[in-house]
Amino acid sequence: MVIKSIKLTNFQLFKDQVINLDRINLIAGLNCDSLEENGIYSSNGSGKSTILNAILFGLFGEVTEVNLKDLIRIGTKEAEVSVVLSHNNKNIIISRKIPAALSIREDGKLLQFNTATIAQKYLNDLFGSDFLHYRTYNLIDNKKGINLLDLGITPLRKSLMDFVNQQFITIRQSLLAKKLERETYNVNKRLYTFHLSTKRQTLLETGLLKLQEELTSAKKDYEDQYRVVGNYKSEISSREKIIYYKNQEMKKAEEGICPILKTKCEKIAPKNKPNTLGMTKEIDIIKGEITEINNLLKSEESCMQNCNDLYESIQKRVQRTKEYLMKLKEAQKFAAYKYTKEDVQLYADSVKILDSFSSYYITEWLSNLQIIINDLLKGLNLSVEFSVEKDFIKINNAGQELNYSQLSSGQKKFLGTIFKIGILLQEGINEGILLFDEGLGDIDKINFYKLIEILKGLNFQCVIIYQNVDKAIQDVNFINVERKEGISTIK
Repeated sequence: MVIKSIKLTNFQLFKDQVINLDRINLIAGLNCDSLEENGIYSSNGSGKSTILNAILFGLFGEVTEVNLKDLIRIGTKEAEVSVVLSHNNKNIIISRKIPAALSIREDGKLLQFNTATIAQKYLNDLFGSDFLHYRTYNLIDNKKGINLLDLGITPLRKSLMDFVNQQFITIRQSLLAKKLERETYNVNKRLYTFHLSTKRQTLLETGLLKLQEELTSAKKDYEDQYRVVGNYKSEISSREKIIYYKNQEMKKAEEGICPILKTKCEKIAPKNKPNTLGMTKEIDIIKGEITEINNLLKSEESCMQNCNDLYESIQKRVQRTKEYLMKLKEAQKFAAYKYTKEDVQLYADSVKILDSFSSYYITEWLSNLQIIINDLLKGLNLSVEFSVEKDFIKINNAGQELNYSQLSSGQKKFLGTIFKIGILLQEGINEGILLFDEGLGDIDKINFYKLIEILKGLNFQCVIIYQNVDKAIQDVNFINVERKEGISTIK
């Protein structure tokens, strides 16, 4: 991927400007709106970093530590960045606006995407990285980038290990998933061993429906019979009460009790024994009725018992059928339980082998990274060595072994830059764009020029901010930014 040009419209300090880029680009700036104490115009605030912000915004729609609304030039309502680049022999134009709008053209054809997120994923796949990866490895800066060496030895070790381990995570997760599947569907864990048959299940379900219909009918017969028996018992009870009251009347009559005053009355008390023959006959008739009803009750109670026995019998059959059907359905859940302990152990061993290989691969990866970094550093009396010991990384400076903390600020920036480039090369990324947003400010001119020569030998496109560069450097595109009256232009 090579960026040919970027067009800025109302983007930060730029009003309307096209900036052409080459492979190696050096940006210097002059802020004519800011005069320093020595009478020299400052370079700060000229708009140099705005060019890098525009590239980041155009490619990813993000800018580190800057609110997108602050990218709009003061006094205007919207900003736009158009990036013209070449990739795989295709001419691509990315146009991005604030407020959010994104369009992508390939060889003049407008590509269609349902959402801006899908469009950005297309760009990420095109560039081979997302914004975080780009910021980590393609951006060299004191504040906006991620300086791996400044993180410290422990975070650096973790960062490099995670970077390498990522290549094994997918394989390891797949093996663990297969292992878990075999552990879950192990034949030794089956709770039911029914012979699974769809036909058997269908017959059971059909039979259960019929049994439930019979159960409903039997329940209704029992309840009807229960009411009949209840009615007979109620009739017997009412007749027994009649007999009781008639016996009470006969007793009172014999004792001469006045039915109104409820006391004994001599005037109405019979001189002779009262005639209770008629009342006795009535009682005898009622007793006969009770005998007949009792005979009917016994018959109906026997019928009710038969109904109850039938209901309970069907109810038990329904319960047994339900239990069997439930076990059959549960057994079907174990149909996939086909793996043995040997299958589980096979994948457990595979994970162990992968972990062992990944450890070996990490060692080899670091060894290759060491070779790449030292190849970039050759001729600078500086080299690095990775170690499994506590220090993890050893630095040799002109024959003297140093810790990273003992390096000068310029050496740290230089080595940090080489580290990022080395990791990209080790990852197989040998092209793309590198942004240096004043991340090389502490490097002296001699080492800066050496870095330029290193970059010339690589296929990366570089956009570098660095003041006071000797313009006699060959094969470099110089971009001079000048700010005057609040507007930056390219001179």
